[in-house]
Amino acid sequence: MCPANIVRLLYIDRGEKSENEFVFDWLSESKAEIEDRFGGQLEWDRDPKKVCIIKTRSPGDVFDRDQWETVIAFMTDAMCRLESAIKAPLRQVGEQVKNRATVA
Repeated sequence: MCPANIVRLLYIDRGEKSENEFVFDWLSESKAEIEDRFGGQLEWDRDPKKVCIIKTRSPGDVFDRDQWETVIAFMTDAMCRLESAIKAPLRQVGEQVKNRATVA
């Protein structure tokens, strides 16, 4: 059996590749601050096709009932920490996106 991972992620897909990249690049400028607030390293994936993803993972198998308590604890903790770490920067980049739309 291959090793499994539990993944918690922020999926950036605003419909337009250029807008996704703008949001991702803007957030990545604050990468150190976001990761510091999160309390660990995150994986930053600027997909060349369209979407961008910021994620964290932990070893585990969601299909193994014996691991469910650990899986749920990881997913809940990671989700709360990611939301807390990224909430203010997302609000700021949202304003930047609005400003770009009114200028264009």
